[in-house]
Amino acid sequence: MKSVAIVTNYGWLGISSPLINTILLLLKKDYNIDLYLKQDTFCDNLKISNTFIKHKNLNSIYYNQNINSTNLLKKHILEIKNMKKKIYKFIIAFDIEGLIKAGILFRKMQNLKLVYFSLEIYDIKDKLKDLEIYFNKYATVTITQDKYRIRILSILNKIDKKSCSHVWNSSYEETLIKNKNTYLRKKFNIPKSKKIILATGTLLETTGIDELIESNLFQDERYVVILHGWIPNDKFRKYILSKVDDKNIFLSEDIIPFSEKYKIFSSADFGYISYNPLDLNLKYAAGSSGKLFDFMRCGVPVIGNNIPFMKKYIENNNVGKVFNKKENILNSINIIDTNYSYFVENCFKTFKNYSFKKSFQNALKDIL
Repeated sequence: MKSVAIVTNYGWLGISSPLINTILLLLKKDYNIDLYLKQDTFCDNLKISNTFIKHKNLNSIYYNQNINSTNLLKKHILEIKNMKKKIYKFIIAFDIEGLIKAGILFRKMQNLKLVYFSLEIYDIKDKLKDLEIYFNKYATVTITQDKYRIRILSILNKIDKKSCSHVWNSSYEETLIKNKNTYLRKKFNIPKSKKIILATGTLLETTGIDELIESNLFQDERYVVILHGWIPNDKFRKYILSKVDDKNIFLSEDIIPFSEKYKIFSSADFGYISYNPLDLNLKYAAGSSGKLFDFMRCGVPVIGNNIPFMKKYIENNNVGKVFNKKENILNSINIIDTNYSYFVENCFKTFKNYSFKKSFQNALKDIL
Protein backbone atom coordinates (compact mmCIF):
# COMPACT_ATOMS: atom_id res chain seq x y z
CA MET A 1 0.00 0.00 0.00
CA LYS A 2 1.15 3.55 -0.77
CA SER A 3 2.40 5.30 2.37
CA VAL A 4 2.60 9.02 3.10
CA ALA A 5 3.73 11.00 6.14
CA ILE A 6 1.91 14.10 7.36
CA VAL A 7 4.12 16.07 9.73
CA THR A 8 2.62 18.64 12.11
CA ASN A 9 3.76 20.55 15.16
CA TYR A 10 0.66 22.37 16.40
CA GLY A 11 -1.96 21.17 18.84
CA TRP A 12 -5.26 22.33 17.30
CA LEU A 13 -5.55 19.46 14.80
CA GLY A 14 -9.26 19.07 15.47
CA ILE A 15 -10.08 22.50 14.01
CA SER A 16 -7.44 22.55 11.26
CA SER A 17 -9.57 22.19 8.13
CA PRO A 18 -6.65 21.97 5.63
CA LEU A 19 -5.09 19.14 7.63
CA ILE A 20 -8.36 17.23 8.08
CA ASN A 21 -9.30 17.70 4.43
CA THR A 22 -5.87 16.45 3.34
CA ILE A 23 -6.21 13.33 5.49
CA LEU A 24 -9.71 12.61 4.16
CA LEU A 25 -8.63 13.01 0.54
CA LEU A 26 -5.56 10.79 0.91
CA LEU A 27 -7.55 8.09 2.72
CA LYS A 28 -10.06 8.19 -0.15
CA LYS A 29 -7.15 7.55 -2.51
CA ASP A 30 -6.14 4.48 -0.44
CA TYR A 31 -3.00 5.90 1.09
CA ASN A 32 -1.66 4.63 4.38
CA ILE A 33 -0.98 7.74 6.48
CA ASP A 34 1.42 8.24 9.36
CA LEU A 35 0.39 11.43 11.16
CA TYR A 36 3.28 12.90 13.14
CA LEU A 37 2.10 15.11 16.00
CA LYS A 38 2.97 16.50 19.40
CA GLN A 39 1.29 16.25 22.77
CA ASP A 40 -0.44 19.53 23.62
CA THR A 41 -2.07 19.81 27.04
CA PHE A 42 -3.65 23.20 26.33
CA CYS A 43 -5.41 21.93 23.19
CA ASP A 44 -6.22 18.64 24.89
CA ASN A 45 -8.10 20.55 27.57
CA LEU A 46 -9.99 22.47 24.88
CA LYS A 47 -10.74 19.14 23.15
CA ILE A 48 -9.41 20.38 19.83
CA SER A 49 -6.26 18.25 19.56
CA ASN A 50 -7.92 15.21 17.97
CA THR A 51 -8.90 14.99 14.28
CA PHE A 52 -11.68 12.53 15.24
CA ILE A 53 -10.92 10.57 12.07
CA LYS A 54 -11.00 6.86 12.81
CA HIS A 55 -9.61 4.78 9.97
CA LYS A 56 -7.50 1.64 9.79
CA ASN A 57 -5.07 3.40 7.44
CA LEU A 58 -4.46 6.39 9.71
CA ASN A 59 -1.71 5.96 12.29
CA SER A 60 -0.69 8.60 14.84
CA ILE A 61 3.00 8.89 15.77
CA TYR A 62 3.81 11.18 18.70
CA TYR A 63 7.14 12.93 19.13
CA ASN A 64 9.26 11.70 22.00
CA GLN A 65 8.89 14.77 24.19
CA ASN A 66 8.27 18.52 24.32
CA ILE A 67 11.51 20.41 24.91
CA ASN A 68 11.75 23.99 26.18
CA SER A 69 14.78 25.56 24.57
CA THR A 70 15.69 28.90 23.04
CA ASN A 71 17.70 27.00 20.47
CA LEU A 72 14.95 26.08 17.99
CA LEU A 73 16.97 23.65 15.90
CA LYS A 74 18.24 21.82 18.98
CA LYS A 75 14.69 21.69 20.37
CA HIS A 76 13.32 19.99 17.26
CA ILE A 77 16.26 17.61 16.99
CA LEU A 78 15.81 16.48 20.60
CA GLU A 79 12.04 16.10 20.26
CA ILE A 80 12.44 13.59 17.43
CA LYS A 81 15.67 11.98 18.59
CA ASN A 82 15.84 8.22 17.91
CA MET A 83 12.55 8.21 16.02
CA LYS A 84 12.45 5.53 13.36
CA LYS A 85 12.90 6.92 9.85
CA LYS A 86 10.48 5.27 7.45
CA ILE A 87 10.23 5.42 3.68
CA TYR A 88 7.27 7.23 2.17
CA LYS A 89 6.04 8.00 -1.33
CA PHE A 90 5.92 11.63 -0.23
CA ILE A 91 5.76 13.77 2.91
CA ILE A 92 3.46 16.71 3.61
CA ALA A 93 4.70 19.13 6.26
CA PHE A 94 2.14 21.49 7.78
CA ASP A 95 3.30 24.95 8.73
CA ILE A 96 6.79 26.08 9.72
CA GLU A 97 7.62 23.83 12.64
CA GLY A 98 6.14 20.82 10.86
CA LEU A 99 8.47 21.69 7.96
CA ILE A 100 11.46 21.86 10.31
CA LYS A 101 10.71 18.46 11.80
CA ALA A 102 10.07 16.92 8.38
CA GLY A 103 13.33 18.40 7.12
CA ILE A 104 15.32 16.97 10.02
CA LEU A 105 13.70 13.55 9.69
CA PHE A 106 13.59 13.09 5.94
CA ARG A 107 15.82 15.55 4.07
CA LYS A 108 18.42 12.85 3.37
CA MET A 109 15.84 10.39 2.06
CA GLN A 110 16.61 9.25 -1.47
CA ASN A 111 14.24 10.72 -4.09
CA LEU A 112 12.61 12.87 -1.42
CA LYS A 113 9.24 14.35 -2.38
CA LEU A 114 8.43 16.91 0.27
CA VAL A 115 5.34 19.12 0.18
CA TYR A 116 5.36 22.20 2.38
CA PHE A 117 1.79 23.25 3.24
CA SER A 118 2.11 26.81 4.53
CA LEU A 119 -0.84 27.86 6.68
CA GLU A 120 0.47 31.27 7.73
CA ILE A 121 2.90 33.73 6.21
CA TYR A 122 5.71 34.45 8.65
CA ASP A 123 7.59 37.68 7.92
CA ILE A 124 9.72 38.21 11.02
CA LYS A 125 13.47 38.04 10.51
CA ASP A 126 14.55 35.61 13.21
CA LYS A 127 15.82 32.06 13.69
CA LEU A 128 12.42 30.53 12.96
CA LYS A 129 12.33 32.31 9.61
CA ASP A 130 15.89 31.23 8.85
CA LEU A 131 14.92 27.60 9.46
CA GLU A 132 11.79 27.92 7.33
CA ILE A 133 13.86 29.31 4.45
CA TYR A 134 16.49 26.59 4.86
CA PHE A 135 14.12 23.63 4.89
CA ASN A 136 11.73 25.06 2.30
CA LYS A 137 14.44 24.59 -0.32
CA TYR A 138 13.97 20.82 0.05
CA ALA A 139 10.29 21.05 -0.90
CA THR A 140 9.20 19.80 -4.31
CA VAL A 141 5.95 21.73 -3.97
CA THR A 142 5.05 24.62 -1.65
CA ILE A 143 1.36 25.18 -1.00
CA THR A 144 -0.30 28.33 0.22
CA GLN A 145 -4.02 28.94 0.70
CA ASP A 146 -4.58 31.76 -1.74
CA LYS A 147 -3.05 32.40 -5.16
CA TYR A 148 -2.31 36.00 -4.17
CA ARG A 149 -0.09 34.79 -1.33
CA ILE A 150 2.18 32.82 -3.69
CA ARG A 151 4.30 35.80 -4.71
CA ILE A 152 4.75 36.93 -1.10
CA LEU A 153 5.72 33.47 0.14
CA SER A 154 8.14 32.82 -2.74
CA ILE A 155 9.95 36.12 -2.11
CA LEU A 156 10.13 35.71 1.67
CA ASN A 157 11.30 32.08 1.47
CA LYS A 158 13.61 32.61 -1.52
CA ILE A 159 12.04 29.84 -3.59
CA ASP A 160 11.01 29.57 -7.22
CA LYS A 161 7.48 30.87 -7.70
CA LYS A 162 6.89 28.04 -10.18
CA SER A 163 7.23 25.49 -7.36
CA CYS A 164 4.29 27.07 -5.51
CA SER A 165 0.59 26.31 -5.81
CA HIS A 166 -2.55 27.38 -3.98
CA VAL A 167 -5.08 25.10 -2.33
CA TRP A 168 -8.36 26.71 -1.32
CA ASN A 169 -9.16 26.62 2.38
CA SER A 170 -12.60 25.29 1.57
CA SER A 171 -14.58 22.27 2.77
CA TYR A 172 -13.91 18.67 1.80
CA GLU A 173 -17.54 17.97 1.01
CA GLU A 174 -18.90 20.06 -1.84
CA THR A 175 -22.66 19.61 -1.50
CA LEU A 176 -24.52 22.83 -0.74
CA ILE A 177 -26.21 23.24 2.63
CA LYS A 178 -29.48 24.96 1.80
CA ASN A 179 -31.49 24.24 4.93
CA LYS A 180 -31.17 26.59 7.88
CA ASN A 181 -30.12 25.01 11.16
CA THR A 182 -31.71 26.19 14.41
CA TYR A 183 -28.83 25.18 16.70
CA LEU A 184 -27.74 28.69 17.74
CA ARG A 185 -31.25 30.12 17.71
CA LYS A 186 -32.45 27.39 20.08
CA LYS A 187 -29.34 27.52 22.24
CA PHE A 188 -29.86 31.20 23.03
CA ASN A 189 -33.63 31.30 22.61
CA ILE A 190 -33.38 33.93 19.86
CA PRO A 191 -36.77 34.74 18.25
CA LYS A 192 -37.23 34.48 14.48
CA SER A 193 -37.73 38.24 14.34
CA LYS A 194 -34.03 38.69 15.13
CA LYS A 195 -31.29 38.17 12.54
CA ILE A 196 -28.03 36.52 13.58
CA ILE A 197 -24.60 37.92 12.63
CA LEU A 198 -22.06 35.19 13.34
CA ALA A 199 -18.37 35.68 14.10
CA THR A 200 -16.65 32.34 14.41
CA GLY A 201 -13.19 30.85 14.88
CA THR A 202 -10.44 32.51 16.89
CA LEU A 203 -12.02 35.39 18.81
CA LEU A 204 -9.42 38.14 19.18
CA GLU A 205 -8.65 41.72 18.21
CA THR A 206 -6.73 40.32 15.23
CA THR A 207 -10.01 38.93 13.89
CA GLY A 208 -11.89 42.18 14.43
CA ILE A 209 -14.14 41.02 17.26
CA ASP A 210 -13.73 44.27 19.16
CA GLU A 211 -14.77 46.29 16.09
CA LEU A 212 -17.90 44.21 15.65
CA ILE A 213 -19.15 44.50 19.21
CA GLU A 214 -18.20 48.20 19.44
CA SER A 215 -19.92 49.01 16.14
CA ASN A 216 -23.18 50.80 15.48
CA LEU A 217 -24.91 47.53 14.67
CA PHE A 218 -27.09 47.54 17.75
CA GLN A 219 -28.78 50.77 16.77
CA ASP A 220 -31.04 48.42 14.83
CA GLU A 221 -32.81 46.04 17.21
CA ARG A 222 -33.37 43.48 14.46
CA TYR A 223 -29.78 42.24 14.71
CA VAL A 224 -27.91 40.18 17.28
CA VAL A 225 -24.30 39.01 17.32
CA ILE A 226 -23.17 35.51 18.23
CA LEU A 227 -19.49 34.91 18.89
CA HIS A 228 -18.66 31.24 18.49
CA GLY A 229 -15.14 29.90 18.92
CA TRP A 230 -12.20 29.99 21.25
CA ILE A 231 -10.50 32.89 23.01
CA PRO A 232 -6.78 32.11 23.52
CA ASN A 233 -6.10 35.31 25.44
CA ASP A 234 -7.24 35.85 29.04
CA LYS A 235 -7.31 39.64 28.82
CA PHE A 236 -9.45 39.60 25.69
CA ARG A 237 -11.69 36.94 27.22
CA LYS A 238 -12.45 39.32 30.09
CA TYR A 239 -13.21 42.06 27.58
CA ILE A 240 -15.63 39.84 25.65
CA LEU A 241 -17.35 38.66 28.82
CA SER A 242 -17.85 42.28 29.85
CA LYS A 243 -19.73 42.90 26.59
CA VAL A 244 -21.85 39.74 26.45
CA ASP A 245 -25.34 40.67 27.62
CA ASP A 246 -27.42 37.74 26.26
CA LYS A 247 -29.60 40.30 24.55
CA ASN A 248 -27.54 41.77 21.72
CA ILE A 249 -24.30 39.81 22.12
CA PHE A 250 -24.01 36.10 22.85
CA LEU A 251 -20.98 33.87 23.38
CA SER A 252 -20.82 30.19 22.43
CA GLU A 253 -17.74 28.17 23.32
CA ASP A 254 -19.27 24.76 22.65
CA ILE A 255 -16.78 22.22 21.30
CA ILE A 256 -18.39 21.04 18.10
CA PRO A 257 -17.01 17.95 16.30
CA PHE A 258 -15.51 18.87 12.94
CA SER A 259 -18.17 16.78 11.18
CA GLU A 260 -20.91 18.94 12.74
CA LYS A 261 -19.40 22.39 12.26
CA TYR A 262 -21.87 23.38 9.55
CA LYS A 263 -24.73 23.42 12.00
CA ILE A 264 -23.02 26.54 13.35
CA PHE A 265 -22.53 28.26 9.99
CA SER A 266 -26.01 27.38 8.74
CA SER A 267 -27.53 28.84 11.92
CA ALA A 268 -26.50 32.34 10.86
CA ASP A 269 -28.16 34.95 8.68
CA PHE A 270 -24.94 36.90 8.09
CA GLY A 271 -21.26 36.05 8.46
CA TYR A 272 -18.54 38.36 9.78
CA ILE A 273 -14.97 38.19 8.44
CA SER A 274 -12.31 40.66 9.55
CA TYR A 275 -8.55 40.65 9.94
CA ASN A 276 -6.48 43.39 11.54
CA PRO A 277 -3.60 43.83 9.04
CA LEU A 278 -0.82 43.88 11.60
CA ASP A 279 1.45 41.72 9.45
CA LEU A 280 1.55 40.20 5.96
CA ASN A 281 -0.28 37.07 7.06
CA LEU A 282 -3.27 39.04 8.34
CA LYS A 283 -3.11 41.70 5.64
CA TYR A 284 -3.44 39.07 2.91
CA ALA A 285 -5.86 36.76 4.72
CA ALA A 286 -8.96 37.39 2.60
CA GLY A 287 -8.65 34.45 0.22
CA SER A 288 -7.13 32.10 2.79
CA SER A 289 -10.05 32.55 5.19
CA GLY A 290 -11.80 29.21 5.50
CA LYS A 291 -14.89 30.75 7.08
CA LEU A 292 -15.53 32.74 3.89
CA PHE A 293 -16.09 29.52 1.94
CA ASP A 294 -17.93 27.86 4.83
CA PHE A 295 -20.45 30.71 4.83
CA MET A 296 -20.75 30.48 1.03
CA ARG A 297 -21.50 26.77 1.21
CA CYS A 298 -24.38 27.49 3.59
CA GLY A 299 -25.73 30.41 1.57
CA VAL A 300 -24.90 32.93 4.29
CA PRO A 301 -23.94 36.39 2.95
CA VAL A 302 -20.94 38.02 4.60
CA ILE A 303 -19.45 41.35 5.50
CA GLY A 304 -15.67 41.75 5.55
CA ASN A 305 -13.20 44.50 6.31
CA ASN A 306 -11.33 46.22 3.51
CA ILE A 307 -8.00 44.44 3.34
CA PRO A 308 -6.33 43.51 0.02
CA PHE A 309 -8.48 41.28 -2.23
CA MET A 310 -11.43 41.16 0.18
CA LYS A 311 -13.55 43.08 -2.35
CA LYS A 312 -12.49 40.65 -5.07
CA TYR A 313 -13.73 37.66 -3.09
CA ILE A 314 -16.83 39.24 -1.57
CA GLU A 315 -18.12 42.07 -3.76
CA ASN A 316 -16.94 40.79 -7.15
CA ASN A 317 -18.78 37.55 -6.37
CA ASN A 318 -21.79 39.42 -4.96
CA VAL A 319 -21.78 37.33 -1.78
CA GLY A 320 -21.74 40.30 0.59
CA LYS A 321 -20.32 43.74 1.27
CA VAL A 322 -16.97 45.13 2.40
CA PHE A 323 -16.79 47.83 5.10
CA ASN A 324 -14.03 50.39 5.62
CA LYS A 325 -14.57 51.08 9.31
CA LYS A 326 -16.79 49.86 12.14
CA GLU A 327 -19.19 52.75 11.62
CA ASN A 328 -20.08 51.20 8.24
CA ILE A 329 -20.99 47.76 9.59
CA LEU A 330 -24.70 48.42 10.09
CA ASN A 331 -25.06 49.98 6.65
CA SER A 332 -23.29 47.02 5.02
CA ILE A 333 -25.64 44.56 6.73
CA ASN A 334 -28.67 46.62 5.73
CA ILE A 335 -27.62 46.71 2.07
CA ILE A 336 -27.45 42.92 2.04
CA ASP A 337 -30.71 42.59 3.92
CA THR A 338 -32.65 44.63 1.38
CA ASN A 339 -31.80 42.10 -1.36
CA TYR A 340 -31.07 39.09 0.79
CA SER A 341 -32.12 36.27 -1.56
CA TYR A 342 -29.87 37.68 -4.31
CA PHE A 343 -26.79 37.43 -2.08
CA VAL A 344 -27.81 33.97 -0.84
CA GLU A 345 -28.07 32.60 -4.38
CA ASN A 346 -24.69 34.10 -5.30
CA CYS A 347 -23.13 32.33 -2.31
CA PHE A 348 -24.37 29.00 -3.64
CA LYS A 349 -23.31 29.80 -7.22
CA THR A 350 -19.84 30.97 -6.21
CA PHE A 351 -18.93 28.22 -3.75
CA LYS A 352 -18.20 25.67 -6.49
CA ASN A 353 -15.36 27.87 -7.79
CA TYR A 354 -13.32 27.27 -4.62
CA SER A 355 -12.87 23.50 -4.48
CA PHE A 356 -10.38 22.09 -2.02
CA LYS A 357 -10.30 18.74 -3.81
CA LYS A 358 -9.66 20.13 -7.28
CA SER A 359 -7.04 22.62 -6.17
CA PHE A 360 -5.26 20.05 -3.96
CA GLN A 361 -5.12 17.48 -6.74
CA ASN A 362 -3.89 20.12 -9.18
CA ALA A 363 -1.14 21.24 -6.78
CA LEU A 364 0.05 17.65 -6.28
CA LYS A 365 -0.68 16.33 -9.78
CA ASP A 366 2.93 15.20 -10.27
CA ILE A 367 3.18 13.59 -6.83
CA LEU A 368 -0.08 11.79 -6.01
